[in-house]
Amino acid sequence: MTGFLTLDEITCEAYMLLDRIFEEADRDRTWLAVSIIAVFAGLHYQVTQFAEARPDLARDIVKATDKWVRQAKAALRVTVSDAQFGDTVCGNCGGGLAVAWDNSSDVRCVGTPADAPCGETYPMSEWVALYEGSKRNAE
Repeated sequence: MTGFLTLDEITCEAYMLLDRIFEEADRDRTWLAVSIIAVFAGLHYQVTQFAEARPDLARDIVKATDKWVRQAKAALRVTVSDAQFGDTVCGNCGGGLAVAWDNSSDVRCVGTPADAPCGETYPMSEWVALYEGSKRNAE
């Protein structure tokens, strides 16, 4: 039942959010009177029509669709394996770092074979600094 309930939740939220955004972007809201599958199929085109003039609304849609994908994956128990960082280590404990292959998570410490992870996480805004730090340390 979890999958059906999640689909219902995503569908309701999508129609409400997109109706508000289309109204703010001055798009024809009657386009949303089709099935949710058709809405998602044509969403890219619709967003390109106002993304340049209203990038804030386009970002809202991107955030929402990312959230809906995560919800669906969680409901369906679709897991994404982690990518390990080869040359970059945790700045707190020196342990290894990992991130979900689809970049849907923060970079997080996974510890070492001898020590448990320290719990440190690095949001996307810090990834470039992590990379640059690993290059400086390699020199």
